[in-house]
Amino acid sequence: MPFKRRVIKNYSNIWAISRSSKFLYKKMTKDIDFSQDIKIVEFWPGDGVFTDELLKEISKNSQIHIFEIDEGFCRLLKEKYKNEPRVKVYEESAGKIESYFQADSIDYIISSLPLAFIDKPIVCEILKKSKCVLKKQWKFLQYQYFLQNKKDIQSYFPKIHYRFTPLNFPPAFVYICDK
Repeated sequence: MPFKRRVIKNYSNIWAISRSSKFLYKKMTKDIDFSQDIKIVEFWPGDGVFTDELLKEISKNSQIHIFEIDEGFCRLLKEKYKNEPRVKVYEESAGKIESYFQADSIDYIISSLPLAFIDKPIVCEILKKSKCVLKKQWKFLQYQYFLQNKKDIQSYFPKIHYRFTPLNFPPAFVYICDK
């Protein structure tokens, strides 16, 4: 099912109005070191717009682990990447990340989660668990359309810098968070 139709059918779980732009992808991934084998977790990839771009840049031994709760997007992603050994799709909430990964085992987390529309205790649980599984000196990358979750994110990742992407619809802020 195409992105727009999926959004209209299940807007209350997706909270998006358009696919992310390549400009946003570039701002999100500017700090990723693609020269080495890395393990990436991607939260809420939708139809895989960032995943497709990541696959062009990561090494043959790198991995992308996708967490998506929308049933339709999960089916689409599993079919799309069924022959791609570097991608594993989990039909799970981002809050379940510790069930799949040990502490200090992930290099980067790329999140498209609509934190502003998720209950604060769940946001805090996701951020806490994300920080736990990230290796030291690696990054949690999150985009949002507003800076309203800044304090929540900063309470788990005190070292944050921001980028603004006006060439996205809607324009977005990127949080670059160091563990």
